[in-house]
Amino acid sequence: MKKYINLKKAIFKNIGYLLDKREVLHSLEEYVSKIKFISDYAVYGVAFPEINLGFQAKNSCLSGSYFLGKIEVLNSIIINSDLRGDELKRAGDVYQKGELEVPLCQDEKLLVQDSLFVDTLVHNCSHDLENLEVLLIKNTISLNWANIHGTSTRFSLILPLATVDLSIVSRSVVGEFSYVQGDLQGEIVEPGTILIKGAEFLFKYRHGDNLKHYVCFAENSLKGEIIDFLEGKREAFKNVFNTIPEEKSIAQGSFASPYAVYKGKVEVGENVLISQKAYLEDVFLGKGANAQENCYIINSYLFGYNVSAHGSKIINTFLEENVFVGFNSYLKAKDKYGLKIGKGSVVMPHTIIDVDKELEIPAGTVVWGIIRGKSDLTENSLSLEEFKKIKGKYSLGNLEFEGDGERFISAFAHRIEHILEANGAFFDGKKGRGHAQNTQKTSFHLLSSYTKGDYKGIMSDINLS
Repeated sequence: MKKYINLKKAIFKNIGYLLDKREVLHSLEEYVSKIKFISDYAVYGVAFPEINLGFQAKNSCLSGSYFLGKIEVLNSIIINSDLRGDELKRAGDVYQKGELEVPLCQDEKLLVQDSLFVDTLVHNCSHDLENLEVLLIKNTISLNWANIHGTSTRFSLILPLATVDLSIVSRSVVGEFSYVQGDLQGEIVEPGTILIKGAEFLFKYRHGDNLKHYVCFAENSLKGEIIDFLEGKREAFKNVFNTIPEEKSIAQGSFASPYAVYKGKVEVGENVLISQKAYLEDVFLGKGANAQENCYIINSYLFGYNVSAHGSKIINTFLEENVFVGFNSYLKAKDKYGLKIGKGSVVMPHTIIDVDKELEIPAGTVVWGIIRGKSDLTENSLSLEEFKKIKGKYSLGNLEFEGDGERFISAFAHRIEHILEANGAFFDGKKGRGHAQNTQKTSFHLLSSYTKGDYKGIMSDINLS
């Protein structure tokens, strides 16, 4: 398969200098060569004029993947991944950073070039002031259940369950189950690191050895409770993109993707967004709540205006109103509603709460780290009001914070409000349209790859405009 071999060599040539940085990478080329394409199909969604239209693919594999918005894929392998361009900027938009305002002359596009994605989500728009009209991902390897959110990446490796968020990442390695918000240049982020860099604050937390129970590499294999959970649900998505299903009829102002998985009793209120690749089983989603890509919500109750960020897992949990659950978090109780999280609380990205006994987290609490019981909250949580009082350097357990706590909490509150607004949570029938409303009339194009011969798994060149 000539093109496939050339593509694979090109990827490794461009990031080869990284291969001796992490022992696990020594088997990566073998890993790539053994990938089995679970689907010969991909899907491109059309929601024009609400969402920019345009899709080009050349010399690429797009197996089992979902595309929406203005996207270009060149010389890349995209497997079981989601490239979602419904928040790309448009011509005439003004990007503002501080006092600087930059108008866009043309519609932004998402460009993926010479890269490999496996089970990866790409979403949002560029924050690179030098290239605001292209969210560029080039010479990048991104592995199982990673998130690339509003981040331009070049010559970088993003390991499983890692998230890069609203950043620029260049010539860097982001370790498994790490979360980074802030630019990286030639850095290695160790596994289980949560790093948020702002102009007025720095939040840094590193998971301890107990993370290995949930996510780790052992004998060049990805293992752990979270991995077992995800692999156990993979079969449910096996044929999700092999057909164009009928539109689902749900509450007013809501959208439930036909490419999500629904099991048992799923109740949905108004202005709810359920994205593709979400998994819902016996759940209630109240008004304005959302279940974003790669979310798993099981035997749980979301009261309303809840954000379940990309990759979050919520099992046997009761969320009161306006609770934020961050990227790739893992919330699990032994019994139904055995975990209750109070109104207005923030579960930081890549947090693990795994309890056998009932646990209630008070309203207005920010939580991080690994919580196995009530005693763990002492070093892994603060009330929002207490966090706001932090000035200068502060440490608690494995957390190191420096800067203005009030600015940090304010930035989170502003972002949560923006997410709800962007998803259409506040739609009143006329004003406040968001993703839940704008994607209701999406039509889908089913894209098929070659199924036999030297080009098996590769799509023919595609240009939709």
